[in-house]
Amino acid sequence: MIGKKTVSETPISNLDAKELLEKVEKDYKAREKEIGYELEQSLKYAKKHSKMSQKEHDEKEAKLAKLKLPKKAIVELLNIKPTHDETVKAILFKKADFNESTVKDILEILK
Repeated sequence: MIGKKTVSETPISNLDAKELLEKVEKDYKAREKEIGYELEQSLKYAKKHSKMSQKEHDEKEAKLAKLKLPKKAIVELLNIKPTHDETVKAILFKKADFNESTVKDILEILK
């Protein structure tokens, strides 16, 4: 395990993770150090799985927040970008109260 103690836990999207990891990578390169295997693999994953622009991401996140969804559910929805109502229901199950109209609204936002 890299760290010894969890200080705090905040869910972040793949796009946010990519930006954080790119900053860390830039810092390593500025100090002329090689990045570790874990950082390299995490950055590769984040780049592969974050396809939307920051502006589009922020707009969708704000719209989903207006639906009073918990942050963890919003992050999962943005990362997975489901296209079917059953997938949305599976993501929201035990995380948020929802109904059919909420599911349709979420699918419309994520288009």
